[in-house]
Amino acid sequence: MVNQLFKTQNMKWVNVFFIIAVIAVNTLANALPINGMNTGEISTLYPNLFVPAGITFSIWSVIYLGLIGFTLFPFISGKHVEPSLNRKFLLTCFLNVSWIFAWHYLLVELSLFIMLAFLITLYRIYLRQRPQDRLFNWLVYIPLNLYFAWICVATIANFTAVFVHWNIELPYPIIATIILIIVTQLLVWLVNSNRPEPSFSAVIIWALSGIIIKRFSSSPFYLEIIIAAGLGIFFTLSYTIIAYRNQSIRSNPV
Repeated sequence: MVNQLFKTQNMKWVNVFFIIAVIAVNTLANALPINGMNTGEISTLYPNLFVPAGITFSIWSVIYLGLIGFTLFPFISGKHVEPSLNRKFLLTCFLNVSWIFAWHYLLVELSLFIMLAFLITLYRIYLRQRPQDRLFNWLVYIPLNLYFAWICVATIANFTAVFVHWNIELPYPIIATIILIIVTQLLVWLVNSNRPEPSFSAVIIWALSGIIIKRFSSSPFYLEIIIAAGLGIFFTLSYTIIAYRNQSIRSNPV
């Protein structure tokens, strides 16, 4: 019966069920909330200079809207999504829900382990993906890239939360935060070296903008971090444009 359920023609319905479950759990995590605290309140238990302003997390609305588009793609296009992509997508749904429960029950180390598995799964999806027609790009390719980019940022934040949870006081927290910002730039370089990925870059810019907003609204506001995040935004924009230019040169050699 399980094999019948996961046949290619049935997977579009399985995907719909899983994304509804993910959105429901994430909604209940803040509406109930799970274990008496919403997701943002738990983040405040692990204060660090890398965490962006609360408004930054509204990107989840965009990501979930995109994932709904992913589940609708087979219905709209009449095409089936690649089976291996479907399996990985279902795994991300399971990891998403698992992370919510680990985070809300303050199992910080477990939440990091889950987040790393989450990141690896989305990275494998990224490696297998290629741009196709416009409908595929808007409903499958771009949403999954947005998801991958944000989980990259979330993984860095989860690492910092573990350090705070372990009461590990870094001797130079400003320098440590700048190093984490540099890590985001290495990710931009690695991803865009493969092919131009404006959706990935846009998420990094959004996250760095959230750090700037957070620092301006805090006291002290740490000018060094604001400058580092601003330079990160400049580099991300510049390198993404360069990646586009290089692709254009490769596609249209003189």
